[in-house]
Amino acid sequence: MAVGNAFNEKDEATTLVQQHKPSHASSASNQRLNSSFSSLAPLYVDVTAVPPCPGNDESEDGNDDARERAQVDKKLVRKLDMCLLPVLIVMCAFSIVDKSGISVALIDNLKHDVHITQTQFNIGIGLFNLGTLLFQLPSNLLITRVRPSVYLSFCCLAWSLVSACHAIIHNYPSYILVRVFLGIAEAPFFVGAVHVMSSWYTRRELALRNSCILGAIILTLTFISPLSGGILQALGGKNGWAGWRWLYLLYGVCGFAPAIAGFCLLPDYPGSKGRRWWLTEQEQVVAQRRIKEDRVNEREVERNKLATGLVDALKDKRTWIFVIMLMARKSLEGLYIYLTPITLAITKQLFPNSFIDMKTLSLIIGSPPALLAAILALLFAYTSDRYSERTFHLAVPLVFALIGTITSAASLNPVARYVSSYLYLAGHVAGTALFWSWVPGVIQETPEKKACGIAIVNVLGGLGGLWSPFLFRERDMPRYLLAFAVISGFIVVDIACCFVMRSVLKKQNQRLKDKAQESSTEEKVYVL
Repeated sequence: MAVGNAFNEKDEATTLVQQHKPSHASSASNQRLNSSFSSLAPLYVDVTAVPPCPGNDESEDGNDDARERAQVDKKLVRKLDMCLLPVLIVMCAFSIVDKSGISVALIDNLKHDVHITQTQFNIGIGLFNLGTLLFQLPSNLLITRVRPSVYLSFCCLAWSLVSACHAIIHNYPSYILVRVFLGIAEAPFFVGAVHVMSSWYTRRELALRNSCILGAIILTLTFISPLSGGILQALGGKNGWAGWRWLYLLYGVCGFAPAIAGFCLLPDYPGSKGRRWWLTEQEQVVAQRRIKEDRVNEREVERNKLATGLVDALKDKRTWIFVIMLMARKSLEGLYIYLTPITLAITKQLFPNSFIDMKTLSLIIGSPPALLAAILALLFAYTSDRYSERTFHLAVPLVFALIGTITSAASLNPVARYVSSYLYLAGHVAGTALFWSWVPGVIQETPEKKACGIAIVNVLGGLGGLWSPFLFRERDMPRYLLAFAVISGFIVVDIACCFVMRSVLKKQNQRLKDKAQESSTEEKVYVL
């Protein structure tokens, strides 16, 4: 699970991957594909002069060296948790503000102010997703050849600036323009963050860290909703601007802070020539070795060939199972856009005579379901890492999500619909971080294949986000029977794919075990 840039060690003892001569049949096609990437020079560092990694000494002091290696390992992870993880958490938290902001703007008369219809609003949401999808694959190909600290920080700065531009949109063309550019600006970030995280953390560490990021996103939604309600009330009408315009301006400007922090604190890859001032040489070597040791089925490939990694990822059937799983998950995203209007309708039924502004009250009562989702995401990630299990940790929450969506489709009772929001939010969110820990843990035979695999899954699976908003038709509100029925079907597909993937990996694990026994080597298997 490592990035190609991280492993350019010259001597035989530290080389992680070796070149092999491809077959004549595939050589010509791969050469043509690889030529398009030949101008991109990878980030490498010669680590031949670095002292040997502790714990690999086979002398009488091997036990002492192993203990020293464990101490260095622990110190390294602690530093990553203090420098890498917090910056990505804050960046991700601000990236979700837009998804929350557009939902809040919807109940604050954005359609009336910008003179657009419901269909035009949904087109803007769809084009945002399209812009994101189109630029994710080339971005993840590029991120193995540039400094992530600069690239991801620049993306954060760009999307904050574009998000702030929502404040000045005044008609349908300007609305579409801002949505498209926002999708392009946000495209590199999430898959890039997953890729970088999997280049520093092992498979056993990754799910909990991914859930920390996801939990931060959900907690942001929890607290940003009441804050947004306060901004709407306090600034709505100031200087002739609607509250939602002030909302976007303030959140966009605040997004500059994590971008600046990223330039200063984010590391690049283990062993790269980029920013690494907070790591010792010993920790840098350990960072490279532990990721190599964590890789399950490392193959000998021609190094640094992005096109080879792309072809390998496309040929892997596991990639396509993950694509279907994510497509089903992304089909729920329209629910997040329309969750605020749904909650507003529930609020009007539950509190018809409330002295609090209905929009503010709906944003307040919409926070507890998001808080529960964040807590469960962390809990499921912890137990998933502890017991090295993915399938049931993904499938069980989806069963509860299915109960929630079916309840919402079948009932107009406000209490039942509000309770169901806890189920489908928590059920969907609880497994999302685990999904993004499973993908790089399975599609990881080479660094290039992993980078391309993550991007392919996110791009093609993300197609579900294109049609998801159109499931919520204005004439179906507040029940949205069609939307909840279709979403329920996609949840069933997602659950089925979890067990299909488990079956595929079980067979591959058996082959890996047999191979390890024959060669008397260490047994490494995929997490089921």
